[in-house]
Amino acid sequence: MKEEGADVELYYTQKLRIKPCQGEFHCWEKTPGKCFQDDDMSELYPKIHSADVVAFATPMPGVIVNILVREGDTAEEGDPIVILEAMKVENTLTAPSGGKVISINCNIADSVKKGDLLVQIN
Repeated sequence: MKEEGADVELYYTQKLRIKPCQGEFHCWEKTPGKCFQDDDMSELYPKIHSADVVAFATPMPGVIVNILVREGDTAEEGDPIVILEAMKVENTLTAPSGGKVISINCNIADSVKKGDLLVQIN
């Protein structure tokens, strides 16, 4: 994408302070659209929402178990996109924002390495 002239910002989530969702629905009921946790996601959300394209790369090496979207689908924030097995644990990768799935760059049973581009959503 950078080679085609796009402005690209890379964020390595393992280097950020991101707390897991507590599932208490504060962002739905008490503070709609805003997480109550104070972590680095508060800096990423505005960038994700204003981006023309969000590209999902693997956070770790593993094997693609399932792809839950197709090109042309509309994904909502939080929708499961890809299931990745790493170290015998299935990890569900979810959409950080809504948009149209414009490309899928992996197949079921593919071995992927950390940083491989999986899905692009605009």
